[in-house]
Amino acid sequence: MALVSTTPPPAPVESPKKVMTAQLAKEGIAVSNAMCEHFAMSRAELFQAVQVAELEAFSDIIERFGVGSGCDICKPAVASILASLYNRHVLAEGRAALQDTNAELDAHMERHIATYEDEWAAVLRDPVRLRQFASFVNAPDTPDPSLAYVPERGQRRPATEAERDAASVLIASDRLEVRS
Repeated sequence: MALVSTTPPPAPVESPKKVMTAQLAKEGIAVSNAMCEHFAMSRAELFQAVQVAELEAFSDIIERFGVGSGCDICKPAVASILASLYNRHVLAEGRAALQDTNAELDAHMERHIATYEDEWAAVLRDPVRLRQFASFVNAPDTPDPSLAYVPERGQRRPATEAERDAASVLIASDRLEVRS
């Protein structure tokens, strides 16, 4: 005997990019799919263009489809496209220059480490930002009514504006869940 569910399948969840693109389009703001300032097409479009044109070198690709000399975004993407299309190692045959070297990677990591900031420590030092957490810090037994959730597929997710207006929401508990 097979079990048959009477529950309808959940609605597909749209990616944040799709939601943002739709909202910008609704407001009349054009959204570019350009991979970077050197290629006016998306990575998928560039893949197809390179495949159809049967180009095998970055210089030929940027001459035909792009401008300038490339960047940290498009060079590795083109190297990956070439490796995928022609089944050759991504660093072989002059493509090594398209990838970050260890020195460049180390420099990027050093820059990120040097500019790292512990955001929570910064909040704890800033009384104005710390007040945003008053419901949890200063009134531990009072739920924050601005944190509204709805149950979905056995989990909680933030409520939409419409769900808040319909009052079919769960208010956050009076305890801040901390996971380790």
